[in-house]
Amino acid sequence: MQVVESGKLKIIPDYHTVTWYKWLRNSKDWCISRQLWRGHRIPAYFVQIQGQPKAEFRDNNYWVTGRSYEEALSKAAIKFNVHPDVISLSQEDNSAHCSISCLLYR
Repeated sequence: MQVVESGKLKIIPDYHTVTWYKWLRNSKDWCISRQLWRGHRIPAYFVQIQGQPKAEFRDNNYWVTGRSYEEALSKAAIKFNVHPDVISLSQEDNSAHCSISCLLYR
C-alpha cells in the first residue's frame, strides 16, 4: 500500500485505487481448497511409505508438492531417504468438502 501512497506505483485508471485499498485493507485468509471449485488441482501429494505405520492425513510432514507426480515422488524419496518404489502418493479428493462448504456459503 505504501508504494501507491508514495506514488512509486500508480493504479490506472485512478478510480480503481479506492477498490485496491479496500481489497488490501479487508483481505482475509482464503481456504486453498476453495480453488477446487474452479477446477484447479492443488499439486500437493500425501506420502505413504511401505513398511511404516500409516501417517495421519492431517500431518503436514507427510505432504510434498511438485509440478508433476514424478517431481513430487522424487522430493518424497529425498525427504524420507527411501527408494521411490516404496512410496505411494495420493491427492486429497476434496469434492465432499466442497459440497458441504457450498451449503455453508449460500
